Amino acid sequence: LRNQEPDRNATVENMGPRVNSDSPDYVPVVTNDENLILFCSRRPPGKKKNIDGLYYEDIFYTTKNGEEWGDADVIDKSSGYIQKEINEGKEHEAPISLSADGNTLFIYKKNSIWKSEKDSDGKWSIPRRMNQNVNIGEANPSVHITADGTEMFIVSVGAAGSLGGRDIYYTKKREEGGWEKPVNLGPVINTPYDEDAPFFHPDGKTLYFSSNGKNSMGGFDIFYSINIEGDKWSTPFNIGYPLNSVNDDIFFTTTADGQRGYFSSAKSGGVGEKDIYT
Repeated sequence: LRNQEPDRNATVENMGPRVNSDSPDYVPVVTNDENLILFCSRRPPGKKKNIDGLYYEDIFYTTKNGEEWGDADVIDKSSGYIQKEINEGKEHEAPISLSADGNTLFIYKKNSIWKSEKDSDGKWSIPRRMNQNVNIGEANPSVHITADGTEMFIVSVGAAGSLGGRDIYYTKKREEGGWEKPVNLGPVINTPYDEDAPFFHPDGKTLYFSSNGKNSMGGFDIFYSINIEGDKWSTPFNIGYPLNSVNDDIFFTTTADGQRGYFSSAKSGGVGEKDIYT
């Protein structure tokens, strides 16, 4: 199956200084109604700087007022979104996926995938580490759960079947609960380099992800592949300009109708090192 040429008639806009900062800002996680974006930032008020001189990753949010996005702020108890602190400030915490119903937030911390569930008051619970059929290998920097909640794409470093670097794995939910043992998506999708940030579109066939090893324009580029049948995937297609650039372009997600996307990029001319774009 040959992928169709993507529509180049796209307008790419930086979300601006109310959302982005002069520190890295990335991994936008968007609710279905597009009124709330959670994202990762390495700006203050992190309590401690990491060895690279930047603040630890913390979870920030912005909400929409009409057509305008408000000033981004760190998620803490005063924000009204959590029961207790998610951002501990002593290590990396980043949002990496949100279930379609908006009730389960997946978080990266301690090289693993954790999840927090929303209660009846709309607040997320204390994160809990997911089991060994989700946390595989040495580290799991990304995850995506499908719209119906029955399938999951996991990024792992050093798990069984690895082709090198970060690879994307796939698992299904068991009827009795829990997840099946994940399997590597194989050499059509993965390379000896890094594949990251999977997003499976609600159309049930299109997998978006980023790679720095598949005819990249530079750094990570956004690609997509079509599921043909079962575990068979079409050759990944570079989504191209104007989304991709000579810098890192990653963490792409779209609305259900496919008319709007959100992603992170280190394009020149941004507010900071990595910014969030629509």
